[in-house]
Amino acid sequence: MEEVTKRWEKLSLTEPEGVEHDLSSTDVIEGFAIVAKFFTKRRINLEAVAKTLKSAWKIDSDFEVRDLGDNKAIFLFEDEVDMKRVLMNSPWSFDKYLLAIHKLGDDEQIKNIRFDEASF
Repeated sequence: MEEVTKRWEKLSLTEPEGVEHDLSSTDVIEGFAIVAKFFTKRRINLEAVAKTLKSAWKIDSDFEVRDLGDNKAIFLFEDEVDMKRVLMNSPWSFDKYLLAIHKLGDDEQIKNIRFDEASF
């Protein structure tokens, strides 16, 4: 019985969602990038985010989403026009939670971005 209990404690029904990317200050982000923070304590499913926001944003080209941890993500756009449309039509929400977005500047470090305001 004790062996069963030990095995039970190690049992996990789900695997952790997503893969976090460590984008340090030395990483070069090429293209058109928006860094975002989801204001929720729940873990965000980035696959669902990508599918939902592609439709909501009404963009023509593809984009990539990378998990930055702590409910932050980076959206990498193929087309600058699509990125500008997303920025211009903000604020955005996902699953009723505010999605604060910030255009990543050329020499800007992700770790220095503060999400303490959003335009309405």
